[in-house]
Order: sequence, then C-alpha cells, then structure tokens
Amino acid sequence: MANNTRVERLNAQILKVLSEGLLKLNDPNFHTLITFMSAETAPNCEFCKVSVSILEKDDAKRDQIFSKLIKATGFLKKEIASKLKLRVVPQIKFVLDTGVSHTQRIEDILKTLNIPDEE
Repeated sequence: MANNTRVERLNAQILKVLSEGLLKLNDPNFHTLITFMSAETAPNCEFCKVSVSILEKDDAKRDQIFSKLIKATGFLKKEIASKLKLRVVPQIKFVLDTGVSHTQRIEDILKTLNIPDEE
C-alpha cells in the first residue's frame, strides 16, 4: 500500500513540475490551453504516461502543438530531474486526450440546434 501511495504522490508532483516547465518554454504555440490531465508512473519509476489535453478546435494545429510538446520532452524531463531529485527519472510518454475536444464539438453542435429551454 505504501508503494502505491508513493507512486500517486509522484504522479501529482510530476504533473506540477510539467505544468511549471511548460511555462518556461518560450514557444507561442504553448500559450493555448494545454492541460496535463493525468500521470501514470510505473511502480519501478522507469516510465510515466502523461495524458495531455489541448484545447484547440483545429485538428491540424492541435497535432502541431502536440508534436512540439513531444519535442520538448527532454527539457521537461530535465525539469523533473532537477525539481524532484529522483534516483531514476522516468521516461515520459505523452498521450493526447481528445475527450475535451469531443465535448466541445458536441456542445457546439447542440448550440446550433436551437432547442428552446424547458421552463
């Protein structure tokens, strides 16, 4: 149980450091709304899968921002290493979470239907 708690705490710390590290990058593409949704670190702390949500309606631009984020993985890994002082710094793998964009599309479609409010 203590091992699971340690990994959960590490996941939260990794998300915090990634968010702070993203602010240090001077790429204007990162000024859009990028959210690190979750982190799943392996029990041996060698790998970490980070779910990323990018709030951008244009799919091509979202993919471009995501590819630039992947290119910045080395910098963000260095940030994790310097801030968390881990014996083993996990390999970071970003996974694009499209749930928020699907929700936004559904909301846009519902707005165009002109359904009167029930009162």
